[in-house]
Amino acid sequence: MMGKRRAWLFAELAALYIALPALLTLARLHLRTFPVIPVLWLAMAPIAVWLVRQRGYTPLAVLGVGKTAITERRLAVTLARALPAALAMVALLHGIHPDWLFSFVSSHPKFWIAVMFAYPVLSVIPQGVIYRAFFRERYAALFPHPAVRTLVAAACFAFCHVFFLNVWALLLTFIGGILFWRTYEKTGSLLLANLEHALYGDLVFTIGYGAFLYHGTLALVNAPK
Repeated sequence: MMGKRRAWLFAELAALYIALPALLTLARLHLRTFPVIPVLWLAMAPIAVWLVRQRGYTPLAVLGVGKTAITERRLAVTLARALPAALAMVALLHGIHPDWLFSFVSSHPKFWIAVMFAYPVLSVIPQGVIYRAFFRERYAALFPHPAVRTLVAAACFAFCHVFFLNVWALLLTFIGGILFWRTYEKTGSLLLANLEHALYGDLVFTIGYGAFLYHGTLALVNAPK
């Protein structure tokens, strides 16, 4: 890759994956709250157009529901490793915030059900496009070593959660970012990576980490019963 082209791509990557989340975080600090989901979809729109025009994606493929490389074995592996991960998350939250454990489910069951269906559509789909499909198509060549590429992709994904202003959001999403990126790179299936992302996201809200990963749930968790 030529030097000028490489420098331009690094600058692009920094603007999209570092500067934009930082600006959104500053906006949240100033405004106290900020509609992050609409921003995700606005950011996804030009990226989706680029994927269709420059990389031959179909609109369905951009959304992760086109042709897929999901196999029964790979799906089984994805589901199987979610169980110990869920148990570990329960144990961790019990140690750091036992009063939050399953509090969202017990105190707001109807809203919890809505989140279980809305989160995969409203949040996971645009994040899959921005942090997996686009990253692979545009920036992956900058990092030829697979381990480095995985860590950079996971770090970019984690840093978008700096908006939530706590270290747990960064730590949990960095680990998740490694899992989701590896699934995507190994299978080539955005659908499977999105399903895995949705599964872990729903587990996070169900177990009680929502206060770390979405500022709107913090008021619910801490609300008087």
